[in-house]
Amino acid sequence: MARLGEAIAGRFLEKRGGRVIDRNRRVGRHEIDLVVEMDGMLVAVEVKTRRSADPSLNPLERIDASKLASLHEAAAALRCSRIDAVGVTASEFGVRVRWFPDIG
Repeated sequence: MARLGEAIAGRFLEKRGGRVIDRNRRVGRHEIDLVVEMDGMLVAVEVKTRRSADPSLNPLERIDASKLASLHEAAAALRCSRIDAVGVTASEFGVRVRWFPDIG
C-alpha cells in the first residue's frame, strides 16, 4: 500500500509542476519517500498512506517528532529547501490526496 501511495503522491505533485527525481532515498539510517524538484528547489516529501472509508482520518497523524527529526537530518544532507508531506487515503469511495507544504 505504501508504494501505491507514493506513486499517487508523485503523480499528484507532478501535476502541480513538480518533478520526482528520487524515490525511497536512503541517507544513512534515514529515508525520504520522494525527492521532488519544485520551483527550482529540492523538496523532501514524506508520504503517509491509509486505507479507510472514514474521510476524517488523517494519515499525517503518524508523523511524530522522531520522524520529523529524521526527515530534517536527511533533508539537510540532501540540501533540500523544505519538507512537505502528502497524505493519501484510499477507500471504496476513491482516493483522497492532501498536500501539506513546508511541515517544519
